[in-house]
Parts: sequence; structure tokens; C-alpha cells
Amino acid sequence: LDFSIIDHRNFLEPLKNNIWGGGAGTAWSTVMAYSTEAYPNPEDAPKSWGDFFDADFPGRRGIKDWYHANLVFALLGDNPDLLKTAEGRASLSAPTDAQIDRAFEVLTAFKPDIDVFWSGGSDCPQMLLSGELDMCSAWNGRIYDAQQEGSPLAICWECGYLLSSDANVIPKGLKDQDPNQFELAQLVLGWMSLPEISVEVSKYISYGPVNLDAVPLLNGPGFESVKGQLPTSPENIDFAILEHEGWTGENQDAWSERFQAFLQGGSTEPTLRDRSEWTADEPATLRELEA
Repeated sequence: LDFSIIDHRNFLEPLKNNIWGGGAGTAWSTVMAYSTEAYPNPEDAPKSWGDFFDADFPGRRGIKDWYHANLVFALLGDNPDLLKTAEGRASLSAPTDAQIDRAFEVLTAFKPDIDVFWSGGSDCPQMLLSGELDMCSAWNGRIYDAQQEGSPLAICWECGYLLSSDANVIPKGLKDQDPNQFELAQLVLGWMSLPEISVEVSKYISYGPVNLDAVPLLNGPGFESVKGQLPTSPENIDFAILEHEGWTGENQDAWSERFQAFLQGGSTEPTLRDRSEWTADEPATLRELEA
């Protein structure tokens, strides 16, 4: 892609890397949600992942039946203070092998206290409303939609959340197959990347723009009800763990394999490739990350 056409200089960090595409994607998050009927007194509601991973804290719990976000949340449950500093939050963006090992230790020890491993995006809000769960990990958009219908649900943004992003891409080979269409596609992505255009997505779904120059525009008309419920809103961003999606891509197969073993009660011993095996053709971001 030609980034003199697609201006991604002020995008969220993962999308500045031209490996991952461009255009106006969305920033979405995995959060902790809870029933305000289960915790009618705000003082009694969970206030950290430390509460979630504390067996003495009252409530039925659920997490996704997938490694994604659960590893970060387990580490926050083990040490909620990581959320208090920029350095602590950054340390969770691309967890080290030792951190992953610790996350699985926390999850394994707490597994008897996890009541549900949900699979579909609507499971968490539905089970909160039915009373099957009192708190669970969830995708923020599903909880926001339920709230808009008057459901007694809340998101604990201050507990910490994993901020992920989507990007638009152009299929490989189009440039050679149809140069004119390729140039038009780049112009479309460039237009979608403009702050005043990319911000519009938040009128239709509670995901934030990935162009950080668009965030101030959320103070304009049409965003009154949603601006405080976006993963990239100024009210919430200090509680975000910004996922290093290149690092996730490098490790997701191994992490997923270990998580499936965890679900099935088998060994979660690491199978990650040792970093000493990295070669010169590794993506630069991963080598820089290790440095």
C-alpha cells in the first residue's frame, strides 16, 4: 500500500505497521461485564480482575473458551497493579514466555471457580440477564447493545480491557491484475482514513476509530450517548491494554493449543518456539520487541 495516499501516521500503534494494512478499521475490546442486579450496590461490584480471580469474591463467573484476552486477564488478576502505570500496561501488550506460563498457572488454579466457558458473542450478556452468571468477559459492543435496550448490565472499564483493532486491506495481486482498480481502492482507504470519516463508524457500533486524530471529534453532535462507551474514548483509554497483534499472530497457534489443553484438563506446558531460533527474516517488529 502507498502510505502517501493512506495516511496512517496517527493510527493506533498496531496499524501503523504497513504489514497490517490501512484504511479506517475499528478499535474493539474484550472487557469485564457484570449484572447490576447481582451487584445493586456499586461498592460491591467487581473493581479489578483481582476481584474476578478471587474465589472469595462473590459471584458466578464466565470467560471465553479461547485463549484471546484470557491470558492478559489472568495476569491482571495475578497483579492488578500492572494497570496503574504505562509501563505495566505495556508489559501486557506482548506477553513474554514467562508471563504466558504464569497466566496458565493462574487459570489452572482458578478453573474450578469458573462456572461457564462461553463461546458465542451473545452468551455473556444473555447469561448475565438470565442470572446464570454475575460477571464475565465480553465483547464491549454486545454489552453496549444490551444496555441500549435497557438491560441492567455494566462494563468495568477501570478493571482493564484488551484493546484490539481491525484494518481494511486490498487483496494481494490486484495491483497487477487491475492497476486502475487498485489505485481506486487505495483512494477509498485513504478517504476512509480521514479523521472526519473514520469517526463516523462510532455512530453505528460502539467501536472506536483507529485514527487517534478522530477521537476529539467524538465531542461533536451524534456521539453523545456512545463516546464514553468506546475503547478509544479519553474516559477509558488509560485502562486499555493495547494488543500487539503482530506478536499475537506469531504465537496464537501455540497459545491456542495450550488453552485447549487447559480446557480439556491436559498439560499446558509451553510449546512456543524458543526466541534463540529467530532468524534475520523475522518481522522487524518482533526483533525490536525482543530487544
